[in-house]
Amino acid sequence: MVSERGRPPPSSPLFRPRPTSSRPPSSPPLNGLAATKASPPNPQRGVLLMSSSPPPFQPSQHTPPLHPYGNGRGGPSGSAAPKVDLQLHYEQPVEGCEFDVYSVMRYGEHTAHGTNKIDGLDVVYRWMRCQGSVSKEVHLRVKCSWCSREPVYLLCVQSSTYYCSPQCFKASWEKNPSKHLKGERASNMNPVDGRTSPVSLSMRRNSRDGLASLRDNWVEVGRDAIYTPTAKDVGFILRCEATPIDLKTQQAAGRTEAVETLPVLAMPKPPSERMMIPTGHFREPRRIGDTSFKVVSYNVLADLYATREMYPYCDPCFLAWSFRKRNLLRELLSHQSDILALQEVQMEHYNSFLVPELEKAGYAGVYKQKTREAMGQSGMMDGCAIFYRKDRFILREQLGLEFNDLVRKQADRFKQKSAMRRYLKDNVAVVAVMEDMRRPGGSDKCGPLICIANTHVLCKTELVDVKMWQVAMLVRELEKFTKTRNIPVILCGDLNSQPDSGVYGFLQTGRVDVGRSEAHNHPQSILTGDDTSHTLPLQSAYSVAGEPKFTNYTENFVGVLDYIWFSSDRLIARRVLDGVSEEYLAKSKGLPNEYYSSDHIAIAAEFEPVV
Repeated sequence: MVSERGRPPPSSPLFRPRPTSSRPPSSPPLNGLAATKASPPNPQRGVLLMSSSPPPFQPSQHTPPLHPYGNGRGGPSGSAAPKVDLQLHYEQPVEGCEFDVYSVMRYGEHTAHGTNKIDGLDVVYRWMRCQGSVSKEVHLRVKCSWCSREPVYLLCVQSSTYYCSPQCFKASWEKNPSKHLKGERASNMNPVDGRTSPVSLSMRRNSRDGLASLRDNWVEVGRDAIYTPTAKDVGFILRCEATPIDLKTQQAAGRTEAVETLPVLAMPKPPSERMMIPTGHFREPRRIGDTSFKVVSYNVLADLYATREMYPYCDPCFLAWSFRKRNLLRELLSHQSDILALQEVQMEHYNSFLVPELEKAGYAGVYKQKTREAMGQSGMMDGCAIFYRKDRFILREQLGLEFNDLVRKQADRFKQKSAMRRYLKDNVAVVAVMEDMRRPGGSDKCGPLICIANTHVLCKTELVDVKMWQVAMLVRELEKFTKTRNIPVILCGDLNSQPDSGVYGFLQTGRVDVGRSEAHNHPQSILTGDDTSHTLPLQSAYSVAGEPKFTNYTENFVGVLDYIWFSSDRLIARRVLDGVSEEYLAKSKGLPNEYYSSDHIAIAAEFEPVV
């Protein structure tokens, strides 16, 4: 990203209590669909569903009998009955992706979030599917009346029109409100703007037509706090019920609360496979005994930065980590790479998701988190990771490089402390030296070594001197690490610099071009003569075939920020990964979207050692 992904303000949802890995939304709590059907053009609400509002909750055979707390007589201390508040993180579940609610239990002066317990009380959950909420045939085959996309989720009963999202309904309503009124009486007019509320009309029309009975067909589908929708749920509304219970008696201790979702969305089909294209060196497909290997570099967009404020054009369900993590894993495995260099890997997701999932596919990894102490708990920080195939490489050495440490070691270069703070930006790099076990002829000797470096450089465009300094320091460290041992280098990362920048020129030519803004003549630059040149014979893997049109694609910026550099005297780049099809990008204002779960795209190169 070109725009800074800095620390969120204290009012951000990231700093609110969180029951799960998903953060609670900033919108007011909902109380079922009836609460979501407030005035139409709120784009985050399911304003017109295929049926009317839900009936009041009735205890069933699955619900424990009501405890005296719930009869309004209060608890042992005379306080009010325990109460559970539920709120959806986002409203559209996706098939195969975990879905949960933000829950808070209050009892007297005590408050418990999520799965926490208080005073011998707990919360039990029940997930229900409304069998009559949406016709699957309509959901999957009818096109949106506004944008012609499929599938549809919303129905305007008055005009018999279908919509794929509340945004499309809002646009249609504002363009031609009379189309949705269809002869309804003037008494239904909104006293604020004189227009009829399409939501209230739809609810009354549904009731008159007897469609409310469709909502009585509820089927229990889960009993955990988190529910993963299946193929059977696609096109149907889900309902989460939460009841406080007494742990001793296992009976209900308060009122059951419920919230409902929009219809479950089918998992989007994966985009067409991106092909590896030759760079000019002919190469047959990989075969047994081949010494070539493939490297992928990918900024996966940390959940910490994947906010609705940053990416308002992305549907919240596709921005949720529960969806993105599955999509990212699918994409990473589809490349069948030998080495994965990933940036913006959130530490908690590295440990809880990427490591166990990629281990199943035969990978091992190393990780270096950012040195951002101000962010609080370590899980809320991102960093850089390198994964490698265990059947191909053996990790021999690893190094975590903190640019802040290098700044402090060069403290004598700063005239003022404020200038030093300008360079303390928490960026890091991770370096791994690996032994390649695949040698021609099956030799039993130690295999050749290769050095893989991965970094994420500062993204602030105005701090061009800091950006250049970070890259220069990384290259200097790589020279120390590899030069005397003649180890080839592959440098991957999000350098936040375009091909016409001084950073690109420095890596390519081995010296700083003083004519560029990032050069050492910047007023606040601390680069010295020794830092302005290097001796590594680096080349961009894409430079022969031509750098891609973009590696970062958002509403506000489109350009190349990601690279794979390599030692051109020891390695040959045979093939590189082609760009993303315009077909998928035309369907949204930018990335991420339902097909690609980061604002960056993955890049890859296939290398062969020079014998």
